[in-house]
Amino acid sequence: MLKKHGLLLIAFALLSHFASAQYGDDLPDNSTKDTVIEDSEIVPFFSAEKLQPGAEFMLTANTGAVYGELSPFIAFKPKQFFMAGGGIHGSFLNFNRSTLTYYGAYAFGRLTIAQQFFLNYEYRLLNGVLPNSTVRRGWVSSPIISIGFVYGPSYVTFGYASDVAFQEINPMGSFVYRLGFYF
Repeated sequence: MLKKHGLLLIAFALLSHFASAQYGDDLPDNSTKDTVIEDSEIVPFFSAEKLQPGAEFMLTANTGAVYGELSPFIAFKPKQFFMAGGGIHGSFLNFNRSTLTYYGAYAFGRLTIAQQFFLNYEYRLLNGVLPNSTVRRGWVSSPIISIGFVYGPSYVTFGYASDVAFQEINPMGSFVYRLGFYF
């Protein structure tokens, strides 16, 4: 689990790209020229153009278990290299001739590190039947860190889930992959 210093470091790294500085002596002398800005060039910080809807899914068959999930999301993309959003989660686990369902929510942040590659950090909160538990239904949460590849309107991520209870409901343990699409 990340401590306060780790979260502060991640937040600083993600937000440092928004900061910039310019010194007065580095500016070209444009005092004699007028600057014309077309209305089409002005895009407000919060606009519908910066919202990115999408969905991701995962389907796995492993050692007699079938796991599937579907997670629609909406993301805000203030800059070309950064995206943050949230969505809802629905999944099922068919194991030993019984079907278990899970639902919940998640939030994520995505930082482009190269033209088609990105780092993804998400936090999932799920409610469902917990394996080897006396509780009928319970909440499980896990931070997941992953790396992804974008190709057109689709992407794939490969990651690691750190919570042990989350790993118990995932047939692949701590390994997580997802296929996603932007609409």
